[in-house]
Amino acid sequence: MIVLLKGNAMPHKQHTCWFCECTLKQLLIREGFAVREVNYDTVYDLTSILHRITKYINFFIPLPDRFKHNTLFVLAYIDTNIR
Repeated sequence: MIVLLKGNAMPHKQHTCWFCECTLKQLLIREGFAVREVNYDTVYDLTSILHRITKYINFFIPLPDRFKHNTLFVLAYIDTNIR
């Protein structure tokens, strides 16, 4: 949502790095993992203004998961066929 409105993303100021789905998959594969599943979820206070705005917009225009949620979960395992 912030990316759409402002043109850039603002990760939490305590985060030292931030990965998109594509970058995280590439990094895991490069290090010998296979990605089994990628999911998005919302992890923040339900009273937050961002949550309310996103929920309102999503009601009228269904948003892709990567926009309407703020947390990326990746299930990966060590790919024994590579090593």
